[in-house]
Amino acid sequence: MNPETRVVLELSSFQLQELKQSPQLAVVTNIAPNHLDVHESMTEYIEAKSNILRYQTPQDIAILNYDNHLTRNLTKLVQGRLYYVSRETSLPEGAYLDGATLKLALNNQTETITTRERLQLPGDHNIDNLLTAALIARLSGVPLAKIREVAENFTGVEHRLELVREIEGVRYYNDSIATTPDRAVAGIKAIPRPIVLIAGGYDKKIPFTSLAEAVANQCRQVILLGTTAPLIRQAITAIQADFPLLEVKTLEQGVALAARIAQAGEAVLLSPACASYDMFANYQERGRLFKKLVAEI
Repeated sequence: MNPETRVVLELSSFQLQELKQSPQLAVVTNIAPNHLDVHESMTEYIEAKSNILRYQTPQDIAILNYDNHLTRNLTKLVQGRLYYVSRETSLPEGAYLDGATLKLALNNQTETITTRERLQLPGDHNIDNLLTAALIARLSGVPLAKIREVAENFTGVEHRLELVREIEGVRYYNDSIATTPDRAVAGIKAIPRPIVLIAGGYDKKIPFTSLAEAVANQCRQVILLGTTAPLIRQAITAIQADFPLLEVKTLEQGVALAARIAQAGEAVLLSPACASYDMFANYQERGRLFKKLVAEI
């Protein structure tokens, strides 16, 4: 690396908390409850996240998700140029979804990135991600044709809604990186078929209400494991008392049970909504075991 090297860096709230310097181009994709087992409160968590903007200069750039009210509230901290990303609102400056078309609006010009049906990544949350990445790239001087090429050909990364295989009409997805309820909800909403969900793990002290609502709307069956299994059960039964729930001790038992339950046209989704530390070293170890077990079916 040298002073001219461009770096794209993802920063956690733990890294941001003690930071006294902000990047020249700062992005906040969204804010939702997370790491409340470590942060004293949601207020402290948001304060930590805010440091990515707090020390910018008037020459710097900030990109915020317009649709997330906690993120949009950070507007008051922006000292330089501000751009928004939105899936719900057309914007005079920024990146947005217009019907089924992903668009960029910069310098009084509107450009079409691509259309939704040409994307390889599933789910509304990936529309947000693609719009954000496209805006960053365009502001950094990347040609529109290159942005379009990536948007239409990128298929995702390991452990993030990763299609492992299809067996007798059942699709198995590894979404082990979904370590919060909101991430798991995004995964559930991205799969347009009935779901047998495997969820549960280490307790980060985050409520499971949003997960329970998504489960009641789209999942046919839930298999629970880990420390948070009783908490997730409680959240789901509070919404639908008779929802079919099963509990297992290990991921091996969970995958075997899911394989027996799932029917053609359905999906088995490992989207834990929790960290992995009660049973695994990290989410990668959990995801790779899931993939090994699916490969052995």
